[in-house]
Amino acid sequence: MVLLGVLLLMRPVEVMRFITVLVGILFLIEGGLPLVYSLQEGKGLRAYPLVIVLFGVLCIVSPIIMNALWMILLGLWQLLAGINGFAQRKNAPKGTQGMLLIVSTLSLLLGLMFILAPMTSLVAIWWILGILLLLNATAIVAQSVKVS
Repeated sequence: MVLLGVLLLMRPVEVMRFITVLVGILFLIEGGLPLVYSLQEGKGLRAYPLVIVLFGVLCIVSPIIMNALWMILLGLWQLLAGINGFAQRKNAPKGTQGMLLIVSTLSLLLGLMFILAPMTSLVAIWWILGILLLLNATAIVAQSVKVS
């Protein structure tokens, strides 16, 4: 945990690339096995396995572009969540409308940030994850020292 935290802080882009390639390999396996099975059974090509294999190949061949694409998709999701939150505010219980307004506004801002600066957002997320891993490891060590 400490090593991953340090690596995420010192080399976020390289760690991101490595993890994306690993995800690509998993996609190739997840999509490739059903694709081979459907061809062997004479069922023809299926859309889902083809899309998953395509994502796997893209993750392996171009991990940076795939990471930017994931961030843009995440940004679109957050924009939709924010818009939905504003629309649902009228029907929300009285005590929750203020919180829903805050969450919806933050979702819209986060979505815009992810879409307008996907790579910067991604590196920031990896840094935050690295800091959290280091803090978590520190807490574990502190608890074990306290217990002893």
